[in-house]
Amino acid sequence: MIDRPTAKRAAADLGGDTDDHTEHRPSVCATKAPGSWMQTPKQRGGQRPLPSTTCALTIAVGALRYFMIKFHLNSVIAFDFKDALNFEGDSGPYLQYTMVRTNSILIKLAADDRSPWGQIGSLDILDNRELPPYWELILNLSQIELQVEYALENLDLCSLASFTYSLCQKFNHYYHLFPVISEPDSRVRSLRVALVLVFKSKLEKLLRTMGIPVPEKM
Repeated sequence: MIDRPTAKRAAADLGGDTDDHTEHRPSVCATKAPGSWMQTPKQRGGQRPLPSTTCALTIAVGALRYFMIKFHLNSVIAFDFKDALNFEGDSGPYLQYTMVRTNSILIKLAADDRSPWGQIGSLDILDNRELPPYWELILNLSQIELQVEYALENLDLCSLASFTYSLCQKFNHYYHLFPVISEPDSRVRSLRVALVLVFKSKLEKLLRTMGIPVPEKM
């Protein structure tokens, strides 16, 4: 539940009416200036929004939806735009960025002259630094279906949001330490590509479950 003072501050940030009266109050969208990304198709003269505005809207939707589900049902939510739009914290845009980053890795691999797939061998070829975080990611990815079932059966989407955020953190940390495209050993690169593909599939499922759209670029 969002309290009235917080709602009024949010409306003020968007340029809306913050008075206590309710009759004939213009909508937030209607108070935005011409050319805003929040304009309706009629206000845009039937023209499609620019790619940048579509991306902004997708990020905004993801930010709002994630912010609303990362709290328990009985929580009083003090909505904070900076927190909701934080690209480096527990937020929708951070999850979207991770998905876009994953897609970008695969696109670059497809354009690489080298085949991304070498002979996939045993995980024993990974060194002692890489093997533990690799296995940890595999273990977490294997638990996604159980996490989704638990969240839906118990109406506890905040647990799913927390799980997804933690998973994205682990993946980004792993990729920072062990890049895919620049790896010279084809066998190691193939293992990393396999992990990226599994991660992409599972993260897409999590984002769909939470209703978070993914922009093409960020």
